[in-house]
Amino acid sequence: MSFFPLYKYWNCFSKFFYQGDEWDQLNQIDSHGYVVWVFSFFGENFVPVFKLIWSSILILSGGDYHMFIFVLFGAHAFVVFLLGYLLRIWGFGVFTIVFSQLVLALNYTNIEILCQSIQLSNLLSYGFLLLLLIFFFKPWLEDRDYDGRLCLMLGLLSALGALTFARGVLNGVVIAALAGLLYFVGDPTNSRLLRPAKYVLIPSVIVGLILIVGSLNHGSAFANLGTGLGATKEHFFYHISLTPWYQQIRNLPIRPSQAILLFELNAIVVVLAFKWAKGFQRILILQLLIFFFGNALILALGRNHLPINSVSGWRYQYGVLLVFTPMVGLVLEKLLSLRPFRLLPLICSVFVLYFCGTWVFDDWKYHAPVWSEERGAVIRASLENEDLENDSFDISRFDGVTNQRARELEKRFNLH
Repeated sequence: MSFFPLYKYWNCFSKFFYQGDEWDQLNQIDSHGYVVWVFSFFGENFVPVFKLIWSSILILSGGDYHMFIFVLFGAHAFVVFLLGYLLRIWGFGVFTIVFSQLVLALNYTNIEILCQSIQLSNLLSYGFLLLLLIFFFKPWLEDRDYDGRLCLMLGLLSALGALTFARGVLNGVVIAALAGLLYFVGDPTNSRLLRPAKYVLIPSVIVGLILIVGSLNHGSAFANLGTGLGATKEHFFYHISLTPWYQQIRNLPIRPSQAILLFELNAIVVVLAFKWAKGFQRILILQLLIFFFGNALILALGRNHLPINSVSGWRYQYGVLLVFTPMVGLVLEKLLSLRPFRLLPLICSVFVLYFCGTWVFDDWKYHAPVWSEERGAVIRASLENEDLENDSFDISRFDGVTNQRARELEKRFNLH
């Protein structure tokens, strides 16, 4: 199902081309040299691991953007698989697992992440997060100890997540936070979680400090942390209320009263999920919520200078879906077990899955053609249009990469 949008709208995805930040990265590689580029900042991001992966795809594909599209969908499918596996080892029901994977796999809001190669950093970071959750808690669920090799692997996964995406520093922090909470509030036997927690926390803290220092030096968005407290609080509230329902229900106005209603809907889902979850499943729900609030806080701190409607931007929906689809699936599974549905449980479950899958997929038909024109066909046509002014930015749409420079980069890297 993760590949179904690619299959259904291949005529659109085949048009996508290098856009925005990608031109800037190509320009930096050519201007500063490969090694300098790999270890330089990308906005507020310090992501050498992502840059190594991204540039490898660029080189191996010979500049063919189609390869990036295939890799993006492959990474997306891997994240969907990991989500299902994570829910399975925590004992969630078949309906919850299939619902979570289906909604994440088919969701129309994924279009931004799946059409722009730079967004591979998001997918990689979420993949490393899910791998961390799987390998960190599996020994605990199976009542096994953590050996040194496993702890080193956990530290590596934490570092990889932090070095592929700026908000990837959350991966180790949120897991360490929950481990500490389980130790101080829960059973003293949870002390065995503290050792691996240190291994996942240290890489995140180190990379986080690098990001803060680098952002201060480069004057990026994170350099303004805390300067707009009112805007930060407003953005944080809208993050935890508008997502995920604003984009999933669609065509809603953005105003305080609407945000309060959606916040209440989020709260109802969370309360019911905690109420109906079985035993240890509440721990995973709590872990996902810690990630949700941490992610919202970082976005509020770093993006509070943007308009409020940016809060519900499509690139920000993927991580929120990872958090909420298991909870919504769990609530629906419980409701489907109630008396009115007991006579036809399988038919009712299949109907709900079909309806939800169709609902989240349907809007691809509106957005795929538009996005592929704006972010693909028009850019490709602009490269061929000799009438464009050399000093304008029609091709890259990125300050610093003029039309003339874009054409030079096209030839330099054989972009097609």
